[in-house]
Amino acid sequence: MGNCCGQKRAALNQNFAGSQTTPGTIPTFRNFPRKLTENAVKLKYTGGTALMLRGPASRKIYNFHGPQVVLEIEQDDIIAIVDHPNLIRVI
Repeated sequence: MGNCCGQKRAALNQNFAGSQTTPGTIPTFRNFPRKLTENAVKLKYTGGTALMLRGPASRKIYNFHGPQVVLEIEQDDIIAIVDHPNLIRVI
C-alpha cells in the first residue's frame, strides 16, 4: 500500500517545481504590504470587540483590534467594507 500523505506531498512539490522565480525577478505575494493609494479612506471601528475583514479586491486583511481603532482602507476595497454597521468614515 502506498503512503497517501507522501504521494500528496510529492505531487505538491511537482506542482511548485515549475513556479520558481528566476534570478532578477521579484516574487509577488497577496498579503505583501503595499503603499496605500492617495485615495485610501480612513474608517473607525465603533463595535465592542475586535473585527477582522478581508478586502475583496486587494485580499488584504483589515484587523480592527478593538473599539475606536482607525485603519486606512484601500480604494478598491472600500465599496464592500464601508457599509459595515460598526464602521464610520473619519475625515
